[in-house]
Amino acid sequence: KQTKSKILDLAIHGKLVPQDPNDEPASELLKRINPKAEITCDNGHYQNLPNGWTKCKLSDLCKIENGFAFSSIDYKTEGTPLVRISNIVNNSIDLTECVYIQNRTEDRFIVAKGDLLIAMSGATTGKMGVYTHEKTSYLNQRVGNIKILDDSLLLPRYRDIYMQSKVDDVLKLAYGGAQPNISASVIGNFDFLLPPVDEQKRIVEAINITFKHLDTIMESL
Repeated sequence: KQTKSKILDLAIHGKLVPQDPNDEPASELLKRINPKAEITCDNGHYQNLPNGWTKCKLSDLCKIENGFAFSSIDYKTEGTPLVRISNIVNNSIDLTECVYIQNRTEDRFIVAKGDLLIAMSGATTGKMGVYTHEKTSYLNQRVGNIKILDDSLLLPRYRDIYMQSKVDDVLKLAYGGAQPNISASVIGNFDFLLPPVDEQKRIVEAINITFKHLDTIMESL
């Protein structure tokens, strides 16, 4: 687990795979897709950014949606699954013990395959899971959905990798009374070090291969 954490850290700082000077710089692509984004150019003045990388905000790349405050009287045994914090298990969404909603809700509360969900309050603040189911679900309150605005700029799997590496930062920023709590605006204000898309692909491939080997080792232990 410590090795995985270190690999994620290397990946998001451009130290896992080599840069390719032929890759289109992330800043140029971001300028075309989101001209309003506050971009730090790839000049190496911020944490020695690798060539082709740029710094922006997570909100320049993703929209963070809060869930709807469904009432417990709406919970049914069939209908549309409802994702609650308890359904975020082992970096995925487990619908085995979920409740269901029969009333239709707004589209912004719909969870689709590939969405990244995050617990936004309570003892498990910062816990994340990728929704891998074909059937859509609804999003409950206190769960956030980190939706990519344009996947030609940010790959879903790279978003997952980056946010996995930021769980400790989420906890540090959590605030509130007796229990941790974090808002969508705070998450959206996270700095995001964005590689060129082609390098994102190389990083994802390298992590998939390495994590597969590590999982095999963990199983054997």
